[in-house]
Amino acid sequence: MVEALLSGAERSAHAAQVDTIVRGLSWYRSGDAWGPKRGERPRYADDVAWVGLASLAVAATRGAPTPDDVGRALGFVRTCESLDGGVRWHEDAVTRHTCATAPAAHLAMLVHHAAPDPELAAFARRSMAWLDTTLRREDDRYGDHANGAPDLTTWAYNQGEPAAAWDLLVADGDPTAADARDRTVAAAVAWLADPEVLWTQPQVFVGIAARCLVPLDSTGTLRAALADHLARLDADGMADDGFPSDRGPGRYGDDAAIDLAGLVQVAAAVAGPDGSPRYPVAP
Repeated sequence: MVEALLSGAERSAHAAQVDTIVRGLSWYRSGDAWGPKRGERPRYADDVAWVGLASLAVAATRGAPTPDDVGRALGFVRTCESLDGGVRWHEDAVTRHTCATAPAAHLAMLVHHAAPDPELAAFARRSMAWLDTTLRREDDRYGDHANGAPDLTTWAYNQGEPAAAWDLLVADGDPTAADARDRTVAAAVAWLADPEVLWTQPQVFVGIAARCLVPLDSTGTLRAALADHLARLDADGMADDGFPSDRGPGRYGDDAAIDLAGLVQVAAAVAGPDGSPRYPVAP
């Protein structure tokens, strides 16, 4: 929701709402990180990484220094790194997920670019190397998770976050990252250009993919596909209350608010530079 409020031309009007949500995050604090509910464990590495990314987004919008919550988030996700490579989905898990590994690497590289730290860059490189070796499919999309045999199911957000992480590694001079980024972006765009893929994926996942991939897609293919997707939603996918309808697009569970926030990010990505991510995909 913070990302949605920071998207687009009206972001300055949402400062109070952003402050309220950021303060509200303290309700979810569980030790040195955040749980799904107040005091609840296990704490999930993907959720905590996105808290860190959102905190960076707020700071970048306001020209403020990196907040303490970013350090907390990064410290926690690094404790979820597996000795065998990749980032575990949550602190008690064995399974390593793309949705945890890629945002953790993305966050580490953003912090590294702001204040160079070779250990953070090394963590990101290890994480992405494991992801490429274990969960990159033959069609260059990323699967979901690995615990023994990999589950190669594809989700939209699991294509966007790796692309963003690879792009930051390119900016850091990694000699192999450009090829990995370009293959990731090309495969993701080709897949997401299919209207039925955009329609059936949870819309919050589409929002994350749009935020990360549209700035990297030099062809404009994804932006055009997303514009058509928004038009279809407007015609046949929204309820009278302004939320995605039950007969409409893919949803993430029963909470329509998270998918509506994803659609705001889609609209911001389609709008162009002023709707681009509030934290850079690359410096």
